[in-house]
Amino acid sequence: MSLILQNILRRCPSSLINNVSLRLWSSNGQFPSHPMGTEEYENQPRKSLTELPDELTERGNKPEFISGYESTKDGWQWVDNILFKSEIPQPPKHATPSGWVPPDPILARQWPYFVDRDRFHSYALYVRILPVMLEYWLHEQHRYYLNIFRRRVEYDIYAQRTRRFSLLELISGDIWALDNDLKSYLTKRVELTSDKSKELPILSQVDEIKRHILVDGEYEEWIADFLKEKGF
Repeated sequence: MSLILQNILRRCPSSLINNVSLRLWSSNGQFPSHPMGTEEYENQPRKSLTELPDELTERGNKPEFISGYESTKDGWQWVDNILFKSEIPQPPKHATPSGWVPPDPILARQWPYFVDRDRFHSYALYVRILPVMLEYWLHEQHRYYLNIFRRRVEYDIYAQRTRRFSLLELISGDIWALDNDLKSYLTKRVELTSDKSKELPILSQVDEIKRHILVDGEYEEWIADFLKEKGF
């Protein structure tokens, strides 16, 4: 870069060079240091961010703000409503517009099984995305439906997809009775719907140790409707 500047200066008239002070910096030259880091800069008094500008304090009076304010404790409940709570509040006893429904203890006692809710008063219902190769192990117990299930897996392998499962947790009581009722409910819903992504038969895996049921497919909304009808 310095060679280019030298060629430019050679072609410039001498009067222009004398009037304009130019300095060519090389890789070995000393660049001017920044004032930050020097002793003079570090010893300068720092201004607080809360200090007012000089033009407002030079009169010796407090500045007059455009919008006045008033200190009051009235209406604190609106501020407290948006603050983070130290504990989860109790849920309402009525249905909400979001679709949340409170449990019905009287109706829930009629069944030999029970599905509890999590600490957020919602169903422990999740969607799990698993590779297709795991499905042979997940549904090994279903010997009758194994051929149908293999056709599903072969299509997913060809399309390079993963399968989605609906996981229901926090189950107590007769988990096998819940599995039968849940599959009967989902089968009726699939027969009435025109959604081609829903497949029959409904396949599931029951885990008595972990107290959960894994259903093949995305049925979390229908499972939530089933739990609401049961009063859980």
